[in-house]
Amino acid sequence: LDNQVRQTLGVEDDFLVRHSIINQNPSEEQQKSSEFAVLASALQSDLVESLRKRMVADRFVPVSMVPTGVIAANLADRQVENMPNNQSRGFLWIGSRSSMLLLYNGTRLTLARQFKIGIRTIIEALMSAFDLDYDTALKLFDSGSFDFSGNLGTAAASWLHQVGISLDFIERRHGRRVEELHIYGGGARTQVLQDMFNSAIGRPAVEWDVLGCLGHIEPPDTGEDSPQSFANALCEGVRIMEKGVGNHA
Repeated sequence: LDNQVRQTLGVEDDFLVRHSIINQNPSEEQQKSSEFAVLASALQSDLVESLRKRMVADRFVPVSMVPTGVIAANLADRQVENMPNNQSRGFLWIGSRSSMLLLYNGTRLTLARQFKIGIRTIIEALMSAFDLDYDTALKLFDSGSFDFSGNLGTAAASWLHQVGISLDFIERRHGRRVEELHIYGGGARTQVLQDMFNSAIGRPAVEWDVLGCLGHIEPPDTGEDSPQSFANALCEGVRIMEKGVGNHA
């Protein structure tokens, strides 16, 4: 299965690959077709080793080094564990250069899709559409005072469309409607983006306050994605302590 996952991800031997079978209780239809769902990730080996060396040099012992997308999935899993089991729910993590859609049937992850579009992709589209520098486009993105939904290009339109298709597919397959899409990551704070998804998917797209799950904690203000990066690190640390996860890369 390792080789199949590597081929599916399209990565060579210089990447570390990890995978997990996520539907431990497949439906009768899936059993007949020998179908099963796999959540997989890949990280460049040289990057992992350089991070490990830097941490050792600074006298830290690395406990967990995982891609941000995997942390995003772990955050959604944590939230689902505390929700009623008889609902379907969706989560959309929006990062800097990518985003990930996670759809659950009850507490079981049934679909995970990663898209090569994120906050910086949108900001660069605004820079091109309005001839702006990066800082000005970022302020426009954050302001919520201007509807830029018609100036994001074909990539963003396809992104919205694919999220809607994924929701429809899961609902037809499991017979449960996903009533809300919880948006988190750096893109969650922008009302225009939430409104775009509301319109595209025909249901509320609401911001999910990840840090709110752990109580009122003020993140450090050290950059545009600082609150979300802080939330990722903090929640991953809590997960490790709770689950007793050992060293891994």
